[in-house]
This record gives sequence, C-alpha cells and structure tokens, in this order.
Amino acid sequence: MLTTTMHGSGTVIAPHGDIDHETLPDLLDTVPELPASVTHLTWDFRQTAFIDVSGLHLLDQQRQACRDADRVLVVTHLAAQPLRLLHLAHELCPAEHWDDFLPDRGATAA
Repeated sequence: MLTTTMHGSGTVIAPHGDIDHETLPDLLDTVPELPASVTHLTWDFRQTAFIDVSGLHLLDQQRQACRDADRVLVVTHLAAQPLRLLHLAHELCPAEHWDDFLPDRGATAA
C-alpha cells in the first residue's frame, strides 16, 4: 500500500510496509501515471522499515526515470535497515552511486 500526495509541481509517494519482490511492481507502476507537470518527486520511506534488493531496484529505476523526465528526486526518512543496505551497496559498488540516496547527499538531481 502507498499514499501519493501532490503539492503543485511536487509529488510525495509514501510506501506503507516492506519493499520486496512482491510489492515492487505496484510501486513501479505509480510514477508513470504522474503528470508531466511534476518536477519534484519525493519518496518518503517513514513507514518502510525494511527493503531488500527490490528496494535498490526501485531507487535505481526512479533515479533513471526522474533523469529522463527532468525531475528532481528526493528520498527521505530512511529507517536503519534501508540505510545499512544503501551503505553496503555503496561500499560494494561505489560506481553505482548508491550514496546519492543517503541523507547527507540531499536531493539527487535527476
């Protein structure tokens, strides 16, 4: 389940619950339905305590989709486990720029 809130040219998508192989398709289907007038997309993970590699696929896909649509992507409120996974992914694959999603990086220009 997720909540999508639009504020002018910005949209906030807030998943509720874990992100895994079963939940990924519904999350990926959300963004293509957004109007072209959306210039800022925020993924708010405050209600997501766990992500597996599917969460990494989601973030990577969203980064590319936002670049293609000339949108700014922001990821907020990552819990401890998703942060650990992103740190590990960045440590193992620094060329993939997983640190783009870490809180100290701020907005990812997409």
